[in-house]
Amino acid sequence: MKPISDLKKVVIPMSPEAKRDSLQKKDLRGKSKPKKKPKGPKEQVIQAQVEGYLRLKGIQFLHIPDVVYRMCSPLSRIPVWDKRTISQYLKGVPDLLIFTKEADKQANTCLILELKRKNGKARDSQLAWHKGLKVFVPQSFEEAKTIIDEETK
Repeated sequence: MKPISDLKKVVIPMSPEAKRDSLQKKDLRGKSKPKKKPKGPKEQVIQAQVEGYLRLKGIQFLHIPDVVYRMCSPLSRIPVWDKRTISQYLKGVPDLLIFTKEADKQANTCLILELKRKNGKARDSQLAWHKGLKVFVPQSFEEAKTIIDEETK
């Protein structure tokens, strides 16, 4: 009997089409889905840059951390009624509420930003929040910085 190391491996050649099909991801119906790579930095990175810029300028803002939303996940140990309450009031809340005071009018204003990465889309709950409000949707730190500078003069 020959030792295992002496045996030759049998390789079955695969056609290029079969190889391509095996590498593509398939949806539940068996159809292949093209893999899209998101462009630009993640929303969390843009969020951190904008918050740093606001702190640098001394502008007050409100951001609800993602950890609050994670508390509403089915795996958290928070009672169901508390999860419903949190979800009911915070679903779709914009990423940043920026508070400024207009010097000439002695009035307070609130600038609302919904940060998205390139080609990002708002969810239905976010669009419901946007109704009737002036909400800016910058897709980069540079866009957000320009909006902040123009709106907080």
